[in-house]
Amino acid sequence: ALELINNELEQNPSPSPSSYYVRGLIEGYMEKYESSARDYEKYIQSDPTNWAATNDLAWVLLKVNKPKEALEAIDKVLPLWGNNPWLLNSKATAHVELGQYERAYEAIQKADGVVSRLTEADWLRAYPGNDPLIAKDGVAALQKAISDNMHTISLALQKQSENVR
Repeated sequence: ALELINNELEQNPSPSPSSYYVRGLIEGYMEKYESSARDYEKYIQSDPTNWAATNDLAWVLLKVNKPKEALEAIDKVLPLWGNNPWLLNSKATAHVELGQYERAYEAIQKADGVVSRLTEADWLRAYPGNDPLIAKDGVAALQKAISDNMHTISLALQKQSENVR
């Protein structure tokens, strides 16, 4: 897949910005996070309010220990997508990485409230290329991830308050 998308980008003098998004996804799953981030940033130049691309950018930035940059990217689009559980979950993760547990808890609480109302149709809009038969599992996986993150953040807050005493 990487070879094919690289050929597209090398041979086409005016490639679709989506080609950079696709390459960013491929590189991200190959754990080539720095180059993935560059490709997401290139794509986002053409579609600066795209929440999914921004969330994917945040994912790879978090993987290379750049939580501040991930948070900055999320905060640029979150006002437009304030009830987006993927962005809110990533925001919480970035705050945890920065040691900002109270802010992380605020974000994950909001994500938890929103994800409880997430439908299979919502999930399919977020992942249009996926098999509709896995939508139920996708919703459940996101709900579990957010619930697990909320639990972890709660424990971190508890430990922090115990250390203050």
